[in-house]
Amino acid sequence: MSAILPHRLEGTVEHSARGLLLRDRDGMWWRLDCSADVRPYLTGTVRIAGIHTPRGAIEVWHVEAMPA
Repeated sequence: MSAILPHRLEGTVEHSARGLLLRDRDGMWWRLDCSADVRPYLTGTVRIAGIHTPRGAIEVWHVEAMPA
C-alpha cells in the first residue's frame, strides 16, 4: 500500500474563468478543486493542504488564513 502525501502550499486565492486558482509566492498558479467555501479567503494569504488530481488540479483538504 502506498501513502498519498499532501502538498502544502501558501499563496493567494483568485477567481478565473477556469475556477479558483492559488498563486504561490514564486508566481506559480495552481487550479483548486475544492468543495469548501473559500470566499472568506479571497483577501490575504492562505495555506492549503491537498493532493494533485489526475486533471492537474490540487484537491484541497484544508485551507487556513495566514497571519498578515
